[in-house]
Amino acid sequence: MAQAKYTSEQAFKLQQQLIDTADYYKYSPQLNKFITYSFRAIELMPQIEGKHYHKLRFYARFTYRLHQLGLIKESIRQSNIFIDYYERYQSEIQLTPDDEISLFQYAAFNYSILAQNYTFIDQQESAAFIYKKAIAFTSNRQSRYYVSALNNYGLYFYYEKKELDSALHYFEDARAIAEENFSDVHIYGSVIDNIADLYLETGRIEEANSLYRQNFDFYKVVPYEENEFYPIDYGRIMSSGRQYINTSLQLNNIEAATQTLTEMQSYIDEQSEAQWRLDYLIAKVEVEQAGGEYQQANQTLQEISLMKDSIAQQEYNSITELQNTLNEIVLDRIQESLAYEKEEQQEEIRKQRLRFWIVVLILTLSIFILFYLYQQRKQSLLIADEKAKNTALRNKQLNYEVEAKKRDLTDFAINLSQSHEWAKDLYEQIQSIKETRGRARKKQFEELEAEIKNKVVFDKETETFYNKLDSLSAAFYKKLQETYPKLSKNDIRLCSLIRLKIDSQEIATLQNITIASLNTARYRIRKKLKLSENTDLDTFIQSL
Repeated sequence: MAQAKYTSEQAFKLQQQLIDTADYYKYSPQLNKFITYSFRAIELMPQIEGKHYHKLRFYARFTYRLHQLGLIKESIRQSNIFIDYYERYQSEIQLTPDDEISLFQYAAFNYSILAQNYTFIDQQESAAFIYKKAIAFTSNRQSRYYVSALNNYGLYFYYEKKELDSALHYFEDARAIAEENFSDVHIYGSVIDNIADLYLETGRIEEANSLYRQNFDFYKVVPYEENEFYPIDYGRIMSSGRQYINTSLQLNNIEAATQTLTEMQSYIDEQSEAQWRLDYLIAKVEVEQAGGEYQQANQTLQEISLMKDSIAQQEYNSITELQNTLNEIVLDRIQESLAYEKEEQQEEIRKQRLRFWIVVLILTLSIFILFYLYQQRKQSLLIADEKAKNTALRNKQLNYEVEAKKRDLTDFAINLSQSHEWAKDLYEQIQSIKETRGRARKKQFEELEAEIKNKVVFDKETETFYNKLDSLSAAFYKKLQETYPKLSKNDIRLCSLIRLKIDSQEIATLQNITIASLNTARYRIRKKLKLSENTDLDTFIQSL
C-alpha cells in the first residue's frame, strides 16, 4: 500500500490514534481490527523522527499480544525488530528514571517471549541463544526479570533438552536470588513449582510435597501482578493444591489431602474458569478413590470427562475464531493491495492515452500540412481532368467501399464468433482462479483483467453485426422476400450468412445455437425454397 506523506509530528499523532483504536479492540472478538490498526501504525514508523521509547513500547506490547494469539512467526518477526531497534538506538534514547526501568522491563520480557516462540517452532539453538542473552541482559540489575530469565532457561533444559541436572542448577540459582529479594513476588512461586515438579519426577516425593504445600499457601496471599483481572492467581492455587493432594496420597496422608480439598473447594464458584474446576475435580476424584468412595468417584470422573470435552470445544472454537479472523485480515490486505494496484494501473492507462492522443495530434497535423502542400502543388494540373474523371472515380470508390464492407463484415463475424468462444474460456479461467491461492492467484487476476479490457460485450457486437448485415444485404433481402414469401426474418438472415460463405460452426456461434439446430434450420429453408435433394443449398443461395 502506498503511504501518504506526513510531517514527523503529523505521523506521530496519527499513529497514536491508530494505536489507541487498536488497543480498544485488543481483547475484543474483533481481533482483525486490532491487528489491522496495529499494522497501519507500523507503516507510519519510518515517517516518525525520534520517539524511540514510544516505538519500542509499541513493538513490545504488539509482540506479546501476537504471542498470546498464537501468531508465533509474526511475533518472532516483531520481537527481532524490537531487539534490532533497541540495540541500535539504546545510546541515543533520553529517558526519565521511570521510563528507563519500564524500557528495561519491556526488553527483558521481549527476550523471554522470543525464546519461547523459537521453542514453539522447534528452533532450539535459536531459543538457547536468546535464553542466554536474556540472562546476560538482566544479570546486572539482579531484578525479578533476572530470576525469570534463569527460571526460563531451567525450563528449557527440563522440557526441551531433558537434562534434569542442568535444569535444577538454574532453578536453584533463581530460587536463591528470589528468596533473598523477591519472596513476595509471583515469580518466586513459579520457581518453587518447577523445583517441586522436578523433585516429583526424580522420586523425591516428600520434598516435592512440602514445596507444593508451600506454594498452595503462597498463592493465596501473593498479588497476581501480571494479571489485571484477578487479584490472586486462582489457577496456580488450584494447580499446586492438586499436586499437593496427589503427593500427599502417595505418602498415605489422606487427612492432609482431604483438608486441602476442602480449602480448594472454597475458591470454586460459578465464576470459576473451566481449568480451575478441572484441577479441583481431578484432586477430588483422587481423594474419593483413596477413601474408597468409588461410586462418588465414578460420578466425579463423568464430570471430569464433560469438563475436558467443554475445554476442548472452547479451545477448538477459539482456534476457529482466530483462523476466521486471520482470513478476514488477509482478505482485507489483499483487497487494499488490489485496489491500490488497480489505481496505479488506471493512472498508467491515463498517461498512455494522453501520450497516444499527443502522437495522434502531431501525426494528424503533419499529414494535414503535407496534404495541403501537395494539393496546392497539384491543384492546377487536376482541375482540367477532374470533371471527366469524377464520375468514374466515384463509381470505383463505391465499389471499393462495398468490397471493403463485405470484408469488414466477414471479419466482424469471425471476430464475434471468437469472442463467444472466449466467453466460454473466461468461465474456465474464473473457476481456476477460485482454486488458486497466494501470488499465483494475484497474477491470474491481473492477466484476466488485462484480457477482459480487450474484449467487448457479446450482445452489443451481435447487434452491430446484424445491423451491418441487414444494411449491406437490403437488396438481397428484398429479392428473397419477393420470390419466397414464406421465409422468416431469421431464415433470410441465415441465407445472408450462407451467401457470405461463413462456415456452419461460426454461424451456429453467431446465432447462439448448436450445429444440430443449425442443420434443422437449413432443412426448413430447403423445404421453403422447394429445392430438390440434388441441389446444394449453399451453391443455390450464392447464385441468387
